[in-house]
Amino acid sequence: SILGNIRFRLTGAGSAMAPQHAAPIMGSGGGMAVATSAVRDGAQPNIDRDDGNDDGSISVSISCQQCRSTGPEGGARAFVRGPHPLSVVLCSNRLQSSAEVQEVLVHELIHVYDMHVRGLDFHDCHQLAYSEVRAARDAECRGSLNRFTMSYCVKERAGHATNNMFPHQEGRNCVGRVLESALADRSPFQNGVADELPDFTKYCSPK
Repeated sequence: SILGNIRFRLTGAGSAMAPQHAAPIMGSGGGMAVATSAVRDGAQPNIDRDDGNDDGSISVSISCQQCRSTGPEGGARAFVRGPHPLSVVLCSNRLQSSAEVQEVLVHELIHVYDMHVRGLDFHDCHQLAYSEVRAARDAECRGSLNRFTMSYCVKERAGHATNNMFPHQEGRNCVGRVLESALADRSPFQNGVADELPDFTKYCSPK
């Protein structure tokens, strides 16, 4: 099934999400939108991190709704709401197939993993770009024929997504700087453990 395949990809590799965190659960939720999967070129709103439950686990509910054409939902196929409760919302009026549902769920859950398990700060251009590269690689660009087409697809997808929050080419420049290290980071799919994150300060220009 779709959810079974997603669960395998995200948590099947021997405590892939990290042993102290629980696997996502199904349900419904509300709150403010914090991340999106665009139809093509949709904007991505601000993202805020929450440290999860008191016991260290993270619960993620999944729900469907008719999404509006304005605000954070405008142009989105899915988005993350939270942090109380943390929820992935699927835009039922913009998803046409089970393959698209799987794609956006993988994309959004990689963002959730990067935020809550690895502690990436999505208010930082390079850290957001790093997660966007990883999400695009395993979702929208997963079917690329070779490394060249994969890299091109990821650079375009992640560049546009990051540029929505960091405009005037800043977002695309951030993607260019982190592209290779982010593409090589297979967490949590490789050996069920998280790769070491790069030192993001090295990408910052001295003031």
